[in-house]
Order: sequence, then structure tokens, then C-alpha cells
Amino acid sequence: GGMGKTVRLWDTATGTHRQTLEGHDGWVRAVAFSPDGNMLASASSDKIRLWDTATGTHRQTLEGHNGWVNTVAFSRNGQCLETDRGLL
Repeated sequence: GGMGKTVRLWDTATGTHRQTLEGHDGWVRAVAFSPDGNMLASASSDKIRLWDTATGTHRQTLEGHNGWVNTVAFSRNGQCLETDRGLL
């Protein structure tokens, strides 16, 4: 947990808080929804975490970047994830 290390999901119609996604060790720099809305990618330091938006369940951790990931985006078909690595 910790401020800036969680992702919060809200219902845009009602303003109701739906989920808090916890598990990042560092500050979350970027988030992106898959085209079908079923998955969320969140990026912090050198890790990207994938979440199930319906349940808030952590699905996968993608590691291997050697610097902060500043942007993350899904491909149009949702099968690939694009990242842009930035420096501290």
C-alpha cells in the first residue's frame, strides 16, 4: 500500500469507488485499460502489473525494464502492451 502506490477504480456514472488495486512497490506512473475494458495495466518503476477490472485480481507481473516506465498502452486487439521507458 501507500499513497501513490495503489490504483483506484471508480464507477464513472455514480462516482462510487469500486476497487483499490494494491501490490506495487513504487509509485504508479501510468495506467491503461485494454480495448475491451476487462484488463488494466499499471506501471511503476521497472514493473508492469496486469489486473482483472471486474474483480480487482492481479493477473500478471511483467518485469525486465531497467528504468521507470512512464507510459503504457494496449494494442488495438488487446494482445500486446506497448511501453515507453523514461529515466529517473
